[in-house]
Amino acid sequence: MERSFSMLLRQLPSDTEIPGLILDISEKGLSNGLELVLFEPQNEAQMEFYAEKPIKITAKGSYRELATFVSDISGLSRIVTINNIDLKPQENDGRLQMEAILKTYRYIEDGTGDKPAAPGDKVASKEGKKG
Repeated sequence: MERSFSMLLRQLPSDTEIPGLILDISEKGLSNGLELVLFEPQNEAQMEFYAEKPIKITAKGSYRELATFVSDISGLSRIVTINNIDLKPQENDGRLQMEAILKTYRYIEDGTGDKPAAPGDKVASKEGKKG
């Protein structure tokens, strides 16, 4: 159990490493022939022991290119989830446009983070956990 926890912590680094993640995701998209139209990091939301960093993306490509991209993202060393996927056909070229929210996470050591959540972000509170 302790070994599994340690392995998961390695996938949740203590800093966000967003520039490296952006580069990794961009490389995955380009190597699969995608056109990355939008890559927009959002405000970080802090939970009890981790922080969540959403990134809005819009990419265009064939179904196969998009599927390979999603598969490659799941193979990254960082925990990255893909949420709110919306696929739309492009009328002029037969490709698909994918809009999605990628979320990456980081471990907050000792329950303290370096950046507060933005107004409107969902944040876990200890007060709401009274039982």
